[in-house]
Amino acid sequence: MERVFNVMHRGDELFREIFEFCPDGLFLVDAKGVIQAMNLAMEVMTGWNREEVVGKQQCLLLFGCRRQEGGAICESTCPGQSTLAHPASALQASLKIRTKQGEAILVSTHYGSLPVHPAAASSGCAIGVMREITQTKEMKEAGVMEAILDERTGLYHFRFFEHQLRREIKRAERHRRPLSLMMIAIDDFLEEDPLDRPSRADEVIHRTAALILNHTRETDLITRYGSEAFLVLLLETEKQTAVSMAERLRVTAQDSIFPHAPEEPENHLTVRIAVASYPWDADEGEGLIRLADQLLTQGKQSGKNRVHWKRL
Repeated sequence: MERVFNVMHRGDELFREIFEFCPDGLFLVDAKGVIQAMNLAMEVMTGWNREEVVGKQQCLLLFGCRRQEGGAICESTCPGQSTLAHPASALQASLKIRTKQGEAILVSTHYGSLPVHPAAASSGCAIGVMREITQTKEMKEAGVMEAILDERTGLYHFRFFEHQLRREIKRAERHRRPLSLMMIAIDDFLEEDPLDRPSRADEVIHRTAALILNHTRETDLITRYGSEAFLVLLLETEKQTAVSMAERLRVTAQDSIFPHAPEEPENHLTVRIAVASYPWDADEGEGLIRLADQLLTQGKQSGKNRVHWKRL
């Protein structure tokens, strides 16, 4: 909990990222006990999505208090209220909360009072940290990881990738640093792997993902994009360096042997790669993805197994 408090003073952007993807359930309540925000782990734990929760009283939603909306605060049912009333205090307890499905689960809860932003210090806000201590805790935590990582390929889900792309664009703009994006498409994927052979198509996707993971840097972020493509975010990478990396990856792919049936010859799969770079090609993430997609579409006419980029 102390670590969360310290992060608050390092900047709103970092706090939002840690808040969203923390494996423990996190939520913010105002001085009236109204929920202002909750993270992904809290959604998985309770079954509620944030649109259903934000703006609701925590005691009504989570603790099953029967008082009417707008009535007097029930401190015995709303543990966060005593913390808000006495900012120097913090509360830690084991409590039962109610899920959307009506299930009662036991959680370890830690409340602390802090301002969300210096300008809001006068209004006060409490942050709640919840960790399930029932037998299903490990299953729920696995659900958080499933929301970030694709279990089959080991790549980030596109939602998380988009979040990181927006964050890295802002960081690159602030520090005047380059970054690049590669879009990688498997040549003739649908033609060579029709729908009546889905297991082979899945194997090609899995092995292509592994090839990309093994031939990119640990700092690069990778996600699946559509049915036959991948996106790779290359941090601190200018355009010409990204083009060289794409060319090496293209050659590695064409030299790799991919799965084949016993009666068929070995398959050497090829890929087309498009490179788009900040700030030369676009000043926001969506623009980089859009340009890379256009380059791949236009590049189909020039043939397979190529790298495409917009010349400066």
